Amino acid sequence: MFLDSMQLYWTMVFFVFGLVVGSFVNVIIYRWPRQESIIWPASHCPHCLSPIRVMDNIPVISYLVLRGRCRHCHNRISPIYPIVELLVAFCFMAVVLKFGFSLVLIPVLLFVSALIAVSFIDLHVQLIPDRITFPLIVLGLLGSGLQSLIGKIEFWPITFIPALIGCATGMFILLAILFSYKLIMGVEGMGMGDVKLLGLIGLYLGWHKVILTLILASFVGTIIAVPVFLIKGKTRSEKIPFGPFLSIAALLSLFYGDFLVQLYLRITALDDLSMTLP
Repeated sequence: MFLDSMQLYWTMVFFVFGLVVGSFVNVIIYRWPRQESIIWPASHCPHCLSPIRVMDNIPVISYLVLRGRCRHCHNRISPIYPIVELLVAFCFMAVVLKFGFSLVLIPVLLFVSALIAVSFIDLHVQLIPDRITFPLIVLGLLGSGLQSLIGKIEFWPITFIPALIGCATGMFILLAILFSYKLIMGVEGMGMGDVKLLGLIGLYLGWHKVILTLILASFVGTIIAVPVFLIKGKTRSEKIPFGPFLSIAALLSLFYGDFLVQLYLRITALDDLSMTLP
């Protein structure tokens, strides 16, 4: 797909906007697990606590100019910061290319930003904050409900009933897996934060894609977890955060879900056809 000059311009605008939002997502990732305000104090070095000047707070560029170190104490700054900024920026650009320039962009961009924030927090502290999932669940219920009432203007990615079914489906399936695993293995395989996260994903993507998300997350998780267990010598009782796998799978479902579902239906249809042939 080739973009005309205007589409290319706005795509780059959203890429830059994504860098800025990514910088704010970094603040959430760093401060919320520590129970700190995301508003005050202003951005500062995590080592010497010196305030970061405006010219040193430009997403990605400042990190490269300063070679990943604080200007004051010269301690190394984690590369997670530019990685998150670039990840949010590329996701914003992908969302624009997927959904076009419409009101639907607003909730989808918020949803994508939340998935990225949740992933890095869960990786760091093995916790999915309710202060991220709960407001987005409430917003998802209100937004999808309004979309059902005001059908002429499309401003939400999904209507109320499919959103509610998606939320219930995601939470019910993961709750069933959680209790079954605990009953069989005697230990918890995941936390309630994962259940609420999958419910949130179902609320924004619907029941078809929430099931696809869980399948993809299990597949990606298995591919990554097995080498980690082998290399680091972890035991089965030790936990690997599942939130990042759910988030990766949700992004895949968001961008490629329709294609993957259609591909599956075609494959199963071919299998059914082959069974009927003599």
